[in-house]
Amino acid sequence: ITPAGLTSDNYDITFVKGTLKVMKKIVNVSWSNTSLTYNGTPQAPTAILTPTIDRDLIKPVVEGTQTKPGSYTATVTGVTGEKAGNYTVSGVPVEFTIAPKVLEASAVKLSDTGFFYTGEPQKPTVTVKDGEKVLVEGTDYTVEWGTDDFVRVGVSFALVTFEGNYSGTQSKAYSVSYLPQPAMPYTVSGAALDSDSNYYVKSDTTIVLSAPDGYQISELKDGTFGDTISFNVSGKPAAVHLKRE
Repeated sequence: ITPAGLTSDNYDITFVKGTLKVMKKIVNVSWSNTSLTYNGTPQAPTAILTPTIDRDLIKPVVEGTQTKPGSYTATVTGVTGEKAGNYTVSGVPVEFTIAPKVLEASAVKLSDTGFFYTGEPQKPTVTVKDGEKVLVEGTDYTVEWGTDDFVRVGVSFALVTFEGNYSGTQSKAYSVSYLPQPAMPYTVSGAALDSDSNYYVKSDTTIVLSAPDGYQISELKDGTFGDTISFNVSGKPAAVHLKRE
C-alpha cells in the first residue's frame, strides 16, 4: 500500500510503499454434549466456535463421529462456509462417550401370557423392539426362563438381559393353568352330578354329553373331540375331557 494525502509547510514528506498483512481470525473451540446415548446413528459432541463475526456463517468440521457405545475422541479439523477462508481454528480434541440405550418395559412383548394346560410343553415367544426395529436375540439381548419345565401348571417368567448397544433387564411373567370349569353345565341325559362335580349313573345307561359353547368334548385326553359324546357306563365313575375350540 502507498500512503498519500499528508502535507506540511515545515517538512518535506516522502511517501514510501509498505506491506499490510491481514491475518486470519483465530477462533477457539469449546465443546458440549460429550455424554451421548446410543440411537443407531453416527454421533459426536457439539463444537462451539468463538469469537466469530456475526455475518460470517461458518460451521466447524468435526471428525470422530461414532455409532456404537464406547469412549472416543473428537476434533475440529477446520470450518466451512462462504467466509471459512478468513478463519483458522485453535482448539484441543475432546473425549466423549456413547452409552448403551436403556429400553422401557414396553419394548419387550410375549406372544401370550396365559396358557391352558395341555400336557405338552408351552412357552411364549419373546419379541423385543427399539421403536420399529426388531432386535436380535444373541446380539442385542439374551433370554433366561424362570423354569425348565414348560408343561406344569404355574407362573413363570422370561428375563430379558440387554447387551451390545443396549443395557438393563426386563422381566415378563406368564402362566399355565388348568382349563376352568365352564359356567354352563353339560347337557346330560341319564346321569346325575355329585358334590364333587363328577357325573355318575346308578345303572347301565347310555348318556349323551354336549360341550358348552366354545368347547369340545371327548372321552379320552388324546381322543377325538367333538360337540357331543355318547357312551355307556356300568355303575362306575366316568371322566370326560374338554378343550377350547
